[in-house]
Amino acid sequence: MTKQIRVIQKRRRREGRTNYHKRIKMLLGKTPRVIIRLSTNTVVIQLAKFNEKGDAILAAVNSIVLEQHGWKFKKNNLPSCYLTGLLLGKKAKELGITQAIADIGLHTSIKGSKIYAVIKGLLDAGLSIPVSKDILPSDDRIQGKHIAAYFAQNKVKPNNEQQFHAYKQQQLAAENISVSFNELKKKIMG
Repeated sequence: MTKQIRVIQKRRRREGRTNYHKRIKMLLGKTPRVIIRLSTNTVVIQLAKFNEKGDAILAAVNSIVLEQHGWKFKKNNLPSCYLTGLLLGKKAKELGITQAIADIGLHTSIKGSKIYAVIKGLLDAGLSIPVSKDILPSDDRIQGKHIAAYFAQNKVKPNNEQQFHAYKQQQLAAENISVSFNELKKKIMG
């Protein structure tokens, strides 16, 4: 009679937080990683380099920082993801880092998504990241023109009251998101 050996997976794998096969492939390249994590309210981006004792975080940016630069809109939409990527890319260039690879974790790769808005911001800041240009969002979506168009199209619908309630409380017009985006982009690029 043979005994069956039960292999217990590592805790982070059981919790669905880490794919160790992908992680080891990224670490073997010895290229700094840009770790992109999305939450319901913000986006967090970290620039990490592997060493034997664990990842060393070289720079990090949370989209909440955009408030300090004058951004009054949501912190987790496409324009704010792009601007957050732009900020981290600028920090990386100041540290002398010119290339990195994207670590999107367990997020699903979807063409034109927030993750690729972050990557586009990093690319525009001067970082070299291996990615197909076809998967990046268009400039109109990056500037938030799709948000303004949706707002204008649905002004009379009742669900619009709840969806843009935060903007109305702050007396912001969703139509101005493109203008604010372009002003902040110029400010960040200096």
